[in-house]
Amino acid sequence: MNGLKWLWTLIYGDSSIGRKARIAITGLLMCGFLVSHLAGNLLLFKGDDGESYNNYAKFLHSGEMEAVVAGAEVGLLVLFGVHLLLALVTTRENTAARPTGYAMKQSKQGDSMLAAPAYNVMLLTGVVVFAFLVLHLVDFRFRARGSSHEPAHVVEKVDAAHANKHQPITRTDAIRLLRDPLTSGVYLVGCLVLGYHLVHGFYSAFQTLGFNHPRYTPKLRLLSIVFAIVIGVGFAIFPVWAHFVTIPGDAPAAPPGATATTP
Repeated sequence: MNGLKWLWTLIYGDSSIGRKARIAITGLLMCGFLVSHLAGNLLLFKGDDGESYNNYAKFLHSGEMEAVVAGAEVGLLVLFGVHLLLALVTTRENTAARPTGYAMKQSKQGDSMLAAPAYNVMLLTGVVVFAFLVLHLVDFRFRARGSSHEPAHVVEKVDAAHANKHQPITRTDAIRLLRDPLTSGVYLVGCLVLGYHLVHGFYSAFQTLGFNHPRYTPKLRLLSIVFAIVIGVGFAIFPVWAHFVTIPGDAPAAPPGATATTP
Protein backbone atom coordinates (compact mmCIF):
# COMPACT_ATOMS: atom_id res chain seq x y z
CA MET A 1 0.00 0.00 0.00
CA ASN A 2 2.81 2.43 0.84
CA GLY A 3 4.32 1.79 -2.59
CA LEU A 4 1.04 2.55 -4.34
CA LYS A 5 0.57 5.67 -2.21
CA TRP A 6 4.06 6.81 -3.10
CA LEU A 7 3.40 6.25 -6.81
CA TRP A 8 0.06 8.08 -6.61
CA THR A 9 1.74 11.03 -4.89
CA LEU A 10 4.55 11.03 -7.44
CA ILE A 11 2.14 11.14 -10.38
CA TYR A 12 -0.77 13.20 -9.04
CA GLY A 13 0.29 14.83 -5.79
CA ASP A 14 1.63 18.08 -7.12
CA SER A 15 0.98 20.89 -9.55
CA SER A 16 1.37 20.49 -13.30
CA ILE A 17 4.65 22.40 -13.03
CA GLY A 18 5.96 19.82 -10.56
CA ARG A 19 4.92 16.98 -12.85
CA LYS A 20 6.67 18.57 -15.81
CA ALA A 21 9.82 18.95 -13.70
CA ARG A 22 9.69 15.23 -12.86
CA ILE A 23 9.22 14.42 -16.56
CA ALA A 24 12.37 16.44 -17.25
CA ILE A 25 14.42 14.82 -14.47
CA THR A 26 13.43 11.25 -15.33
CA GLY A 27 14.08 11.97 -19.01
CA LEU A 28 17.58 13.32 -18.36
CA LEU A 29 18.41 10.35 -16.12
CA MET A 30 17.43 8.01 -18.96
CA CYS A 31 19.57 10.07 -21.35
CA GLY A 32 22.53 9.33 -19.10
CA PHE A 33 21.75 5.63 -19.34
CA LEU A 34 21.54 5.84 -23.14
CA VAL A 35 25.02 7.37 -23.33
CA SER A 36 26.59 4.68 -21.14
CA HIS A 37 24.71 1.88 -22.92
CA LEU A 38 25.78 3.11 -26.35
CA ALA A 39 29.38 3.42 -25.19
CA GLY A 40 29.38 -0.20 -24.01
CA ASN A 41 27.77 -1.47 -27.19
CA LEU A 42 30.42 0.21 -29.33
CA LEU A 43 32.73 -2.60 -28.23
CA LEU A 44 30.84 -4.75 -30.75
CA PHE A 45 32.72 -2.90 -33.48
CA LYS A 46 36.16 -3.68 -32.06
CA GLY A 47 38.00 -6.08 -34.34
CA ASP A 48 39.31 -8.51 -31.75
CA ASP A 49 36.94 -11.44 -32.42
CA GLY A 50 34.58 -10.20 -29.72
CA GLU A 51 37.09 -10.43 -26.86
CA SER A 52 36.50 -6.89 -25.59
CA TYR A 53 32.70 -7.11 -25.78
CA ASN A 54 32.63 -10.59 -24.24
CA ASN A 55 34.85 -9.47 -21.35
CA TYR A 56 32.60 -6.44 -20.85
CA ALA A 57 29.51 -8.67 -20.77
CA LYS A 58 31.17 -11.12 -18.36
CA PHE A 59 32.12 -8.25 -16.06
CA LEU A 60 28.53 -7.00 -15.94
CA HIS A 61 27.31 -10.51 -15.05
CA SER A 62 30.02 -11.35 -12.55
CA GLY A 63 29.67 -11.42 -8.78
CA GLU A 64 28.22 -8.32 -7.21
CA MET A 65 28.04 -6.49 -10.55
CA GLU A 66 25.15 -8.72 -11.64
CA ALA A 67 23.08 -7.47 -8.70
CA VAL A 68 24.04 -3.89 -9.55
CA VAL A 69 23.04 -4.36 -13.19
CA ALA A 70 19.75 -6.00 -12.19
CA GLY A 71 19.01 -3.09 -9.87
CA ALA A 72 19.88 -0.62 -12.62
CA GLU A 73 17.52 -2.39 -15.03
CA VAL A 74 14.68 -2.27 -12.49
CA GLY A 75 15.46 1.39 -11.87
CA LEU A 76 15.40 2.07 -15.60
CA LEU A 77 11.98 0.44 -15.96
CA VAL A 78 10.67 2.46 -13.01
CA LEU A 79 12.08 5.66 -14.50
CA PHE A 80 10.52 4.89 -17.87
CA GLY A 81 7.17 3.93 -16.31
CA VAL A 82 7.02 7.09 -14.18
CA HIS A 83 8.13 9.20 -17.15
CA LEU A 84 5.38 7.73 -19.35
CA LEU A 85 2.67 7.97 -16.69
CA LEU A 86 3.55 11.59 -15.97
CA ALA A 87 3.42 12.33 -19.70
CA LEU A 88 -0.01 10.68 -19.99
CA VAL A 89 -1.41 12.66 -17.05
CA THR A 90 0.09 15.93 -18.31
CA THR A 91 -1.25 15.34 -21.82
CA ARG A 92 -4.72 14.60 -20.46
CA GLU A 93 -4.64 17.75 -18.34
CA ASN A 94 -3.54 19.87 -21.29
CA THR A 95 -6.29 18.40 -23.46
CA ALA A 96 -8.93 19.03 -20.79
CA ALA A 97 -7.76 22.61 -20.41
CA ARG A 98 -8.25 23.30 -24.12
CA PRO A 99 -10.90 20.82 -25.35
CA THR A 100 -11.40 22.66 -28.63
CA GLY A 101 -7.69 22.90 -29.32
CA TYR A 102 -5.74 25.78 -30.79
CA ALA A 103 -5.72 26.94 -34.37
CA MET A 104 -1.94 26.60 -34.27
CA LYS A 105 0.26 24.91 -31.68
CA GLN A 106 3.30 26.85 -30.60
CA SER A 107 6.48 25.11 -29.49
CA LYS A 108 8.77 26.86 -27.04
CA GLN A 109 11.62 25.83 -29.25
CA GLY A 110 10.71 28.35 -31.91
CA ASP A 111 10.21 27.78 -35.62
CA SER A 112 12.58 24.87 -36.05
CA MET A 113 11.53 22.42 -38.75
CA LEU A 114 12.01 19.51 -36.36
CA ALA A 115 10.82 21.08 -33.10
CA ALA A 116 7.11 21.48 -33.82
CA PRO A 117 6.47 18.00 -35.27
CA ALA A 118 8.49 16.30 -32.49
CA TYR A 119 6.62 18.32 -29.85
CA ASN A 120 3.25 17.29 -31.25
CA VAL A 121 3.98 13.56 -31.17
CA MET A 122 6.04 13.24 -27.97
CA LEU A 123 3.56 10.89 -26.31
CA LEU A 124 3.26 8.68 -29.40
CA THR A 125 7.01 8.41 -29.90
CA GLY A 126 7.40 7.66 -26.19
CA VAL A 127 4.99 4.72 -26.47
CA VAL A 128 6.90 3.40 -29.52
CA VAL A 129 10.19 3.65 -27.61
CA PHE A 130 8.61 1.77 -24.69
CA ALA A 131 7.56 -1.07 -27.02
CA PHE A 132 11.10 -1.13 -28.40
CA LEU A 133 12.50 -1.35 -24.85
CA VAL A 134 10.22 -4.31 -24.06
CA LEU A 135 11.47 -6.24 -27.12
CA HIS A 136 15.05 -5.39 -26.20
CA LEU A 137 14.57 -6.88 -22.73
CA VAL A 138 12.85 -9.95 -24.18
CA ASP A 139 15.79 -10.52 -26.53
CA PHE A 140 18.84 -9.55 -24.51
CA ARG A 141 17.82 -9.85 -20.88
CA PHE A 142 15.26 -12.65 -20.71
CA ARG A 143 16.43 -14.36 -23.93
CA ALA A 144 12.90 -15.49 -24.69
CA ARG A 145 13.38 -15.66 -28.45
CA GLY A 146 15.82 -17.34 -30.80
CA SER A 147 16.66 -16.01 -34.25
CA SER A 148 14.57 -17.25 -37.16
CA HIS A 149 17.16 -15.79 -39.52
CA GLU A 150 19.80 -18.42 -38.82
CA PRO A 151 20.08 -22.03 -40.06
CA ALA A 152 18.40 -24.67 -37.89
CA HIS A 153 21.62 -26.01 -36.37
CA VAL A 154 22.70 -22.50 -35.40
CA VAL A 155 19.30 -21.68 -33.87
CA GLU A 156 19.44 -24.85 -31.79
CA LYS A 157 22.91 -23.92 -30.57
CA VAL A 158 21.83 -20.38 -29.64
CA ASP A 159 18.66 -21.62 -27.93
CA ALA A 160 20.71 -24.11 -25.91
CA ALA A 161 23.05 -21.35 -24.82
CA HIS A 162 20.10 -19.17 -23.87
CA ALA A 163 18.68 -21.92 -21.69
CA ASN A 164 21.09 -20.73 -19.01
CA LYS A 165 19.78 -17.25 -18.31
CA HIS A 166 22.78 -16.37 -16.18
CA GLN A 167 25.26 -16.61 -19.04
CA PRO A 168 26.04 -13.26 -20.69
CA ILE A 169 25.22 -12.88 -24.35
CA THR A 170 28.38 -13.00 -26.41
CA ARG A 171 29.19 -10.78 -29.37
CA THR A 172 28.27 -13.64 -31.72
CA ASP A 173 24.90 -14.19 -30.02
CA ALA A 174 24.17 -10.46 -30.08
CA ILE A 175 24.86 -10.26 -33.82
CA ARG A 176 22.65 -13.29 -34.50
CA LEU A 177 19.81 -11.68 -32.56
CA LEU A 178 20.25 -8.41 -34.41
CA ARG A 179 19.99 -10.28 -37.72
CA ASP A 180 16.53 -11.59 -36.84
CA PRO A 181 14.01 -9.87 -39.17
CA LEU A 182 11.64 -8.82 -36.37
CA THR A 183 14.43 -7.62 -34.11
CA SER A 184 16.23 -5.84 -36.92
CA GLY A 185 13.12 -4.03 -38.15
CA VAL A 186 11.82 -3.04 -34.72
CA TYR A 187 15.26 -1.93 -33.55
CA LEU A 188 15.84 0.19 -36.62
CA VAL A 189 12.46 1.93 -36.36
CA GLY A 190 12.63 2.16 -32.57
CA CYS A 191 16.08 3.75 -32.57
CA LEU A 192 15.14 6.35 -35.17
CA VAL A 193 11.92 7.16 -33.28
CA LEU A 194 14.00 7.46 -30.10
CA GLY A 195 16.22 10.01 -31.82
CA TYR A 196 13.18 11.94 -33.01
CA HIS A 197 11.79 11.90 -29.46
CA LEU A 198 15.06 13.32 -28.14
CA VAL A 199 15.07 16.23 -30.60
CA HIS A 200 12.45 17.94 -28.48
CA GLY A 201 12.76 16.02 -25.20
CA PHE A 202 16.42 16.73 -24.45
CA TYR A 203 16.13 20.47 -24.98
CA SER A 204 12.69 20.69 -23.36
CA ALA A 205 13.97 19.01 -20.18
CA PHE A 206 16.58 21.71 -19.62
CA GLN A 207 14.07 24.41 -20.47
CA THR A 208 11.54 23.02 -17.98
CA LEU A 209 14.20 23.06 -15.26
CA GLY A 210 14.87 26.73 -15.94
CA PHE A 211 17.96 26.65 -18.15
CA ASN A 212 16.95 29.60 -20.33
CA HIS A 213 19.38 32.27 -21.42
CA PRO A 214 19.53 34.28 -24.68
CA ARG A 215 23.21 33.46 -25.04
CA TYR A 216 23.03 29.71 -24.39
CA THR A 217 19.56 28.73 -25.62
CA PRO A 218 20.54 28.49 -29.33
CA LYS A 219 23.54 26.33 -28.40
CA LEU A 220 21.31 24.12 -26.27
CA ARG A 221 18.92 23.68 -29.22
CA LEU A 222 21.82 22.65 -31.44
CA LEU A 223 23.16 20.31 -28.75
CA SER A 224 19.72 18.68 -28.53
CA ILE A 225 19.70 17.94 -32.27
CA VAL A 226 23.27 16.63 -32.21
CA PHE A 227 22.55 14.46 -29.17
CA ALA A 228 19.40 13.06 -30.80
CA ILE A 229 21.29 12.18 -33.99
CA VAL A 230 24.19 10.55 -32.12
CA ILE A 231 21.88 8.42 -29.96
CA GLY A 232 19.29 7.57 -32.61
CA VAL A 233 21.68 6.83 -35.45
CA GLY A 234 24.26 5.33 -33.09
CA PHE A 235 21.88 2.60 -31.92
CA ALA A 236 20.27 2.17 -35.36
CA ILE A 237 23.64 1.28 -36.88
CA PHE A 238 23.87 -2.00 -34.96
CA PRO A 239 21.05 -3.95 -36.68
CA VAL A 240 22.28 -2.73 -40.08
CA TRP A 241 25.93 -3.54 -39.38
CA ALA A 242 25.01 -7.01 -38.05
CA HIS A 243 23.99 -8.12 -41.56
CA PHE A 244 27.41 -7.30 -43.02
CA VAL A 245 29.85 -8.55 -40.38
CA THR A 246 31.14 -12.12 -40.45
CA ILE A 247 30.82 -14.33 -37.37
CA PRO A 248 31.56 -18.01 -36.63
CA GLY A 249 29.05 -20.28 -38.34
CA ASP A 250 28.54 -18.05 -41.37
CA ALA A 251 28.79 -19.68 -44.77
CA PRO A 252 32.16 -18.92 -46.39
CA ALA A 253 32.09 -16.26 -49.06
CA ALA A 254 32.36 -17.44 -52.65
CA PRO A 255 35.81 -16.82 -54.17
CA PRO A 256 36.09 -14.04 -56.74
CA GLY A 257 34.95 -15.17 -60.18
CA ALA A 258 33.11 -18.20 -58.89
CA THR A 259 29.81 -19.01 -60.55
CA ALA A 260 26.81 -20.68 -59.01
CA THR A 261 26.27 -24.32 -60.00
CA THR A 262 23.11 -26.36 -59.99
CA PRO A 263 23.01 -29.87 -58.56
